[in-house]
Amino acid sequence: MTKDFDTANKVLDKEKILLITGQPGVGKTTLAEMLIIERARLEHQIYLINTIRDAEDVISPDESKQLFYFDDFLGEVYYEILSGSQKENEISRFIDRIKHTPNKFIILSTRTVILEQAKAKSEKIKRSRIETGKYEIVINQYNNYEKAKILYNHLYFQRISDKLFSVIINNEFYYDIIKHKNYTPRIIEFITDYDRTKNFENEDYKKFIIFNLNHPEEIWNDSFHNQIRYQDRLFLMTLFTFQRNVEENFLIKAFGERLVFEKSSNNISINSEQFIDSVRNLLNGFIVSTITDIDKNNKVYSFINPSISDYLVTFLNNHYNLKKATIGASIYIEQLEIFNPEKKQFHIEEEIQKIILGKICNEEFDSINKYKEYRLEGFYLEILVKYCKSIDIDDCLLELFQRLDFDKMWWIRKSLKYVLENLQDSPKSTAYIRQNFFNIIEKYIKDVDDYDMAIELPLIFTNFGYDYEEYSSEDNSQNLILDLISKIVVETEKDLMSSYKDQVNDMDDYDNFVYDEVNNLKKNLFNELCSEVDMEIPRYYNDEELFKQIEENELNHREYIKREKARDRYYEERQEKTVIENKKIERLFSRRKLE
Repeated sequence: MTKDFDTANKVLDKEKILLITGQPGVGKTTLAEMLIIERARLEHQIYLINTIRDAEDVISPDESKQLFYFDDFLGEVYYEILSGSQKENEISRFIDRIKHTPNKFIILSTRTVILEQAKAKSEKIKRSRIETGKYEIVINQYNNYEKAKILYNHLYFQRISDKLFSVIINNEFYYDIIKHKNYTPRIIEFITDYDRTKNFENEDYKKFIIFNLNHPEEIWNDSFHNQIRYQDRLFLMTLFTFQRNVEENFLIKAFGERLVFEKSSNNISINSEQFIDSVRNLLNGFIVSTITDIDKNNKVYSFINPSISDYLVTFLNNHYNLKKATIGASIYIEQLEIFNPEKKQFHIEEEIQKIILGKICNEEFDSINKYKEYRLEGFYLEILVKYCKSIDIDDCLLELFQRLDFDKMWWIRKSLKYVLENLQDSPKSTAYIRQNFFNIIEKYIKDVDDYDMAIELPLIFTNFGYDYEEYSSEDNSQNLILDLISKIVVETEKDLMSSYKDQVNDMDDYDNFVYDEVNNLKKNLFNELCSEVDMEIPRYYNDEELFKQIEENELNHREYIKREKARDRYYEERQEKTVIENKKIERLFSRRKLE
């Protein structure tokens, strides 16, 4: 945390006020404590305050050195500010007093999300001098030694027992902690908390640490429930349904629909600026936005940390009505994908299945897919069969099948594959498919373009009571299947060549990387789909092209050797730094002495 410490110290010296902000768990308190220790060393009187009135009582008018630390300073007046109170006047006045009194300093900390809400609600907070001393903590600034110091300091100040400290140092377990992908100071604070850990035995403590490192989503629980409004939680649940980056225009419509749903169902109050308000409240604390087109001001939104999504999986599983509302208010078919029952994250109860069925039957879902005019009805088919296994979907499914344009098979082929392989307990739809089976299957075969789809063809015939071997023995059908096999073999050759062409040094390498697999795939396809036929499928690439690639690789290899020498020098320097850092970490933990 050296870089954070030095920069924050400079801000404090210059501005006399330091505002430490950041998302939950990134080390705001840890940085503040390090600064306090430094100021105490410089003979400042230290005051840990819980209210501005506490500070007003002890601030000195003379030039004596004083440092005030107000952790979570907006927490004390947070709800009063949101409700329209004038409490922020006290904060603003005291900040001005600090600014104009010699040798007086103040450190404030708060979560980014709370600061943004307070600024939005309070003009005095927005216009105050607080922002001049703002310093944002970013977790990726920590090197391993700084992470180790954070861990060590928490162990020391929490007075972790010798017994539990031995768990940390045995087999250098501290390296597993500080190098863990989910490391944050918030987790370190949690796993070293005295009251939480005092009754652990050694092995239980280690399991406790590992569990919390592997499940960082737990840190979001308090912020989600206590630090943001209900409307903002609805925003997060809406964003959750898109799983990954979502364009702003889609999110605006989806969130708007959720608000309309909540207003009619739960009578919540909403305003025309609710999307903007929620983005302002959540930005940099829960969510991030990225501009993808500066000229058009196109933005995408995502969670600031993937563990928020993990947390919401647990949250929605524990709150059935909110899960039902989240699905019921969805307007894009893609919003259902996160609830896919085959992913085993969510159970789709019958009541929710009926909601999905009704929305599909009434064509209430749109799609964010740019080819939605071709794909949407295929999505409908697949969702019904995959999500609604406990209810009667037959009438709706039949209507969808009757509307399908099988001349556009390529766009729906994957969805149709799922339906044809998994359709059950829908006699009307099954009868319709049987009546039109050969028209459907021949158009399907023409557009199948991968091995997994092709190899399951006999299963589809069996599902609908037809004999695949009899079909494949007819000339026209056989030609369709041979064309299918040729297409898949050639596409596989091209894909493998694209993946491995840079690794070949001679002609034998082509066999090892490409043609052995192509030949095995071709053999399997013929055995499963057309076992009575022996047909040669020529290679897509000729020898001249293959030799040319080998020559190109030789040139590239010589350039690679040059780069490797330079890279080796770089890594030798990095390795030396790593060895030095590791020794510092080991010395840090070996000096532990408990009184």
